[in-house]
Amino acid sequence: MENLRNYEAAVGKGEHIFLDADDLADIADYYHQNSLFSKAKEVGQYALKLFPNSDSVLLLNANIALHIDDDVEEARRIIGEVSNKNDADYQFITAEIMLYDGNDEEADNYLWHFFNNLPEEEKAFFILDTCELFISNEYFDKAEKWLNLYEGNEDDDWHELKARILFAHGKHKECADILNKLLDKQPHDEFLWCMLAKTQYMMNDYNSALNSCDFAIALSPFNTESLQVKAYTLYTIENFSDAIEYYNRYLKYVPDDIKAHEYIATCYMRTSQPELAIPHLLAVLDEYENSDEKKNIYKNLAFAYSTINETEKAIEAIDNIAEDESN
Repeated sequence: MENLRNYEAAVGKGEHIFLDADDLADIADYYHQNSLFSKAKEVGQYALKLFPNSDSVLLLNANIALHIDDDVEEARRIIGEVSNKNDADYQFITAEIMLYDGNDEEADNYLWHFFNNLPEEEKAFFILDTCELFISNEYFDKAEKWLNLYEGNEDDDWHELKARILFAHGKHKECADILNKLLDKQPHDEFLWCMLAKTQYMMNDYNSALNSCDFAIALSPFNTESLQVKAYTLYTIENFSDAIEYYNRYLKYVPDDIKAHEYIATCYMRTSQPELAIPHLLAVLDEYENSDEKKNIYKNLAFAYSTINETEKAIEAIDNIAEDESN
């Protein structure tokens, strides 16, 4: 993406670059899709300075508030400033806020209202976008209902959404069959390769999953989902040394993923590197409120400290288990 390269080159030099609001929204979306959240937020703020009253920039920042900051109220406040309430992007984020509030029937009815008033030539795109929205928010039955409206027009977009619904329903073989057919036509689509890897993992076909991950990572080295899938596939087959490499690459972009810290800590313990496991265990300790989860972390810490002969810290970790149990 030329605009992305130009933007990053300018930012790297501390210079300003003028791009229109839609181009900046595309760059922010790219960062978001690759879990580069801080960069996505930087683009949102940059766009807001250039175009403070632009609907597309307001919608961009509403999406950032909703999907990155998990701040529904801020997203609601921002879209309140959007002037064109008939804009499809406005309608979809409004519906998504309803889904965040657990009001799936309200969101469904809201979108049906707009769908029924659309010109025929616009309905196909609306169906696919609505299906994507419900899939992304894990309302798979509603997604399937919308996708069925598209029957007779089963193009590649339809098949991709169908594959995602099949995956959600545990129909992994059918999902893999669709993905392989799509990849015959779109061999450079890293999203499809990553999805195939996840499907193969669920089918316990770990070697194929690793191969699919390799294709996805080769196409997009910064795709965090592909790195994560490869890491936990390696972990599953107990290739802990290689899993460490991919968890480290993943954590570089998603440093707050608690489970990733736990898994990499286990990898370090299983490869006799307890001193490297300890920082990852400490990183997640305060994130847990559940006593059983905390107890497990303290146990691992006690074992790690005792392994490296830090007896006092090991005893302190054991004491914390007892203290936690008494509360």
